[in-house]
Amino acid sequence: MTHATLNLNGNSYELPVLVGTEGEVGIDISGYPIEELAEKASFEEVSYLLIWGHLPNAQELAEFRHRVTYHSLIHEAMKKLFEDFPITAHPMAGAQQGAQSVVDPPRRS
Repeated sequence: MTHATLNLNGNSYELPVLVGTEGEVGIDISGYPIEELAEKASFEEVSYLLIWGHLPNAQELAEFRHRVTYHSLIHEAMKKLFEDFPITAHPMAGAQQGAQSVVDPPRRS
């Protein structure tokens, strides 16, 4: 498998590159053809593969899904902030308000 090295902020990352064999071109990720991953693997399985370099077993996948779900939860106050934002407002204003509320949360009086 052919890789390219990407250096970003002092970290090195090995990335798969397009390879050709007898006229065929494809992407290989940690030894798995991307077409096979697209057909047979879930989003979480591919994410795990990209992070740890191998496909997860059943226990690893269950733990990974739990961690992703846990860290994807949003606080009710943040949810309310986005629900109350005017629908006609520019999306960047919403993103800015959300980021600001994380940095400087409202204080209770």
